[in-house]
Order: sequence, then C-alpha cells, then structure tokens
Amino acid sequence: LYYPEASENVISTENRFVYVGYPQLKDMNFKGRVYVSVAKDGSDRTVTEAKDTPNITNMQYCDGYLYYGDYFHSVYRMNEDLENQYLVGETPGAFLTVADGSIYYWSNDEEAPGIYRQTLSGSETEVFVMETEAYDPGMGKVVITSQERDDDSVKITGTLTAEYEGISEAFTLEIPLS
Repeated sequence: LYYPEASENVISTENRFVYVGYPQLKDMNFKGRVYVSVAKDGSDRTVTEAKDTPNITNMQYCDGYLYYGDYFHSVYRMNEDLENQYLVGETPGAFLTVADGSIYYWSNDEEAPGIYRQTLSGSETEVFVMETEAYDPGMGKVVITSQERDDDSVKITGTLTAEYEGISEAFTLEIPLS
C-alpha cells in the first residue's frame, strides 16, 4: 500500500480504494510507482502503467470519476478502476481540483497570478477566483493537503510552490456549490 516518497493519500470511491503502490503484489518494484485500484473486498486489482504515473498530479474523486492533472496542463478523467481515460480539458496552469462542473487551476499568467476556474465543457474559461503571490512556471508544484466536501461547498487547503522564485504559499480555497 505505501510508497515511501508519495505524498498522496488513499482515495475511497463508492466501490474501490485508489492509492500509490507497487506494480506487483509479490515482488516489490522499487523502480517506479503506480496508482493501484482495488475493490473494497480486496479483489480486482488494477494498476496504471508505470511510465504514465509520474505525470499524474492531484488525483481526486468527484461525481463517480477520478480526475487528475499532468505536468503538461491537461486534465483527465477516468473510471475508478483506472480504465477509460478521457481528456476533459487543457488549462493554462497546474490542476487543483474539480468541483461543481468546473476545473480549478493555478495560473501560469505572470501578469495576473492566481487560482482560476474553467468549466468542464470549456464554455467559460479563465474566471479569476483567488489571487496568489506567484504564478505556475510550468513545473510549479501544487500539493493538496485536505479537501472537505459538505452540502454547500468544497474547501481545499494546500501549498503552491514556485521554486524558481523561492516562493511557497499556503492557500485555502472555498468553492460554493450551486
């Protein structure tokens, strides 16, 4: 279950657990991490390809799907068994979360740094949500430390890091649900 350098937690979906682990159960492969999806009764174990896993950032479960970003500013959706990967959008910045039909991301616009929203349908883009001190330089790092969901909103806390500027900034984002 545990991969020593992974900051990700176990994601509990309706039917499965998803976590960072090793490709094989019997022989640990220390050369690469993978995402593992296993049914809650312990059966039906599936894994991502090791070559794809380093690019997965901020995997989250929302409305029956797993969503994640990559280092190339694409946002993907897939089933909880790690099948049927689908590109849902391109963002000019690092993926944070999906909530209420929108993608939230840390912008790479150095003139107007901040967290922005884009609808999953792509009809509304670059809606300013929250100001930040730094912009995503393309390899900036976003770490989500907690995400709480209730009937009215989603509250996300985390850290944005722009190492080239030596800036690390904690943030709390509260997204009202309609």
